[in-house]
Amino acid sequence: MSEDGNNIFDLLKNDNFIQWIVSPTEESIHYWSKWVTAHPERKEDVELARRIVLSSQQKINDKMPSEDYDEVLEYIVDYSQKKKSKDVPFRSTLWKAIGIAATIAIAFFMTVFGSKFINSAGEENKVTEIVKKINPRGQKMTIRLPDGTKVILNSESSLEYQSVFNENERRIYLKGEAFFDVVKNPNKPFIVETKYLETIALGTSFNIEAYPGEKEEITLVTGKVKVNSNREGIKSEFLIPGEKVQLVEDSLKKTSTPSLDHVKWKDNVLVFRETPFERGILELERWYGVDIQIENFPKNRDMNFTGFYEDQSLSNILESIGYAMRFDFTIIEKQVIIKFK
Repeated sequence: MSEDGNNIFDLLKNDNFIQWIVSPTEESIHYWSKWVTAHPERKEDVELARRIVLSSQQKINDKMPSEDYDEVLEYIVDYSQKKKSKDVPFRSTLWKAIGIAATIAIAFFMTVFGSKFINSAGEENKVTEIVKKINPRGQKMTIRLPDGTKVILNSESSLEYQSVFNENERRIYLKGEAFFDVVKNPNKPFIVETKYLETIALGTSFNIEAYPGEKEEITLVTGKVKVNSNREGIKSEFLIPGEKVQLVEDSLKKTSTPSLDHVKWKDNVLVFRETPFERGILELERWYGVDIQIENFPKNRDMNFTGFYEDQSLSNILESIGYAMRFDFTIIEKQVIIKFK
């Protein structure tokens, strides 16, 4: 490790480092985490540079509050003192002094000008970088949003969001189904928009099902959420854990749900409880990415079925259901034919 103050100076000159502190992305988090791990001797430099960058954003009339500026200067002095030893040569001490002076100069420059650059860069990202995640049939995806929120995106679903959330909210657009484990931030609500509903949370976990042409449904697992409709005259609803709400015609219908079986898809568990046959077939098509054709469908029989399947093949599931419902099946690549006896 170099003993001069340029250790911090080179970080403050690095645009990628500044962008990582101000507007972290999955790629930048991955890169700098590996970099710090590979350079453990630079941890103090990284921490000090991080504090300077963050302090430069706390502006009032483009200037850092005096108490914050004093805190940064004090931290710099403490940092330099930690590195001193009784036997340090004069040349090394001189370089430290120069490095500290340069760091203070950088901090002042960033205080006056840097916040404008950083904020304008952030605004540009918000406008130009729209992230879209799309899942076809038969696939699931785990996504980390810019704030650290974890999203599990179900089959035949899509998610759209800004690469850097704005100052007031974290807004997501969903088609299909997803499970959200939201990072808490009371100052910046997390909002998920679907075609007809808007779910607002601060820090919680919930499931949203909003496939095109089907009823939209929100199930709360932890925390609390507010659900609005974009249709006029429909009253908002608040949910507590174990409750779900569904948009039914011109109202939000809230019910308690003692079982969260319909949310277990996120754990790769497929659950049917008195599920209508047509609905179950649609879920199997999405889950396994196949097209299912039905022959000799009996319309005069009770066609609901129940089953609990964890990490099971489509063949095993159809064999189980077929035994109870009296049908045979054939699977040829992505085509399935079910023939009732």
